[in-house]
Amino acid sequence: MIRDYRRQGLDERDAPMGCETRIVTKSGEVRWLDVRASTFELAGKPTILATGLDITERKLLEQDLRAGEAHLRTLMEHLTDGIGLIVDERWVYVNPGLTRLVGCSTQDRVGRSPLETLVPSDRPRALTRIETVATGEAGPPVEYELLRRDGTVVPVLASSQRIELDGRPAILSVVRDLTEQRQFEEQLRQAQRLESVGQLAGGVAHNFNNALVAIIGYSELIVR
Repeated sequence: MIRDYRRQGLDERDAPMGCETRIVTKSGEVRWLDVRASTFELAGKPTILATGLDITERKLLEQDLRAGEAHLRTLMEHLTDGIGLIVDERWVYVNPGLTRLVGCSTQDRVGRSPLETLVPSDRPRALTRIETVATGEAGPPVEYELLRRDGTVVPVLASSQRIELDGRPAILSVVRDLTEQRQFEEQLRQAQRLESVGQLAGGVAHNFNNALVAIIGYSELIVR
């Protein structure tokens, strides 16, 4: 370890009290060590006493944890659904999907009430919903009308459940934009109306055709 300190340009007396470093074993395996060092005088010469604790398993777990957090962060950032965490009736986290729905930045939402993002008529039942979920009762998803910063209204479906966040009760809320679904439903209703009109027109044409057959038949008899 003295040679390691010297490669860093350190004098033995200036050796750090603790550091983490990697070593290569005789078999070529790379291991992590937590090194604790101290300096003292031995026979009038500065001497370093160092101990090393193998922390390879811990470092591997930390790497896996960081990788998992990075994957989760990427997933949260690319979800089209809005996701947020509510503590004490205030947002403490919102993902980009939610900020896109509301039409504002993350800084504008964190620390504010989620009720502010709804049309005034939906706020009382949304507050009741938050209080109910806070007691541990999840319940079915609820439809609301979300008020964007530009004044437009977006239909959404919100699902909420109670979780623990750093030992504190919190509410995880998932918000889905229903705009495309509503547009599809409207197109379906229009198609059904057109189908009904077509069926009606077909029935009228069929009845009219029956009448024409009779008229034509009697007309031919008259001509004969």
